[in-house]
Amino acid sequence: MQPPQNINSFIDLFEEDRVNANCYYREQKELPMHQAVGKIEKSRINESLELYFFDFKTTKDFCYSLNTAIKGSTFFLYAISNPLHVEIRQEKHFDLQKHRPGVYLCDQKNQAVLSLFREVHYQFFIFVLSPAKEKVGFSQQLPYRFFVGSMDLKLMALAQTLVEIHNDLRTLNTIKIHGFGQLMLAGIIGNINDKLNKKNNQTSLTERELEQVSAISKQILKAPETPYSVNFLCRAFGIAPSKLQEGLKSLHNRTLSDYVRNVRVEKAEQLIKTTDLTISEIVYTVGLTSRSYFCKIFKKRYAYSPREYRQRHNAEVGDGMGTATLAI
Repeated sequence: MQPPQNINSFIDLFEEDRVNANCYYREQKELPMHQAVGKIEKSRINESLELYFFDFKTTKDFCYSLNTAIKGSTFFLYAISNPLHVEIRQEKHFDLQKHRPGVYLCDQKNQAVLSLFREVHYQFFIFVLSPAKEKVGFSQQLPYRFFVGSMDLKLMALAQTLVEIHNDLRTLNTIKIHGFGQLMLAGIIGNINDKLNKKNNQTSLTERELEQVSAISKQILKAPETPYSVNFLCRAFGIAPSKLQEGLKSLHNRTLSDYVRNVRVEKAEQLIKTTDLTISEIVYTVGLTSRSYFCKIFKKRYAYSPREYRQRHNAEVGDGMGTATLAI
């Protein structure tokens, strides 16, 4: 493997000089074919935080230094598809496994090198936080210059959402990237702080089990009207009942029945606002069987009965249209 290059040369496809350092922006570039096939996407979230999304398959072995010209910068790394291999001063080696966040404190004396291997598909994020605005206090807490956090379902879901947003190139999603990027960084920081403080609030699920629970959550969101049960989902997705409940508790802080009911009520609320279906039709559309029970849980959630909620929504929409007309 060749000697490490500076990470800035890895990202020098971006012409930073032509961009105002205080504005928000998003750029995407294809990697040169002799190194990898894929893309790097860069977003400036604020004046002190930049987010890089890497999605490519390497065509040869190569490595890059994580050190920058700005001493004291903090790198937050999160691998999605394959582990990342990090080496500190040719002495300490770390394999950053999928869905486990890592943090590196930039130190010119202890260079960190990210090694990427031939014919591997990599998907990962790197957040770079400048030292001037760094208020996390990791420098006083971390036992090593490179520190690995714990696997976390909520962080995994955030990462997957951020990948989906990055894969949608509509301009409006730049705003979503900034918002979810900050949520993701906050999640990484919280995860690492929890491990530093030795809080035992992380899930015991394996990576495969985490992916199964995430897939189940998406299935329920896609089709909330289906009559789900623990046994039905466990057979369909090949997961143990205890693992399913633990995963849902960690990800959504709900049991299966609570999560399904919550998704159905939220779906019903959207139908009340956007369709002319009767309340009874909406009840059965979302998979519930009792109108009285639905009205009870809906009022508990939204403070109004379904009928009152629709009336108030229609009145607000009408007032908004009237105001717009007067303004013209």
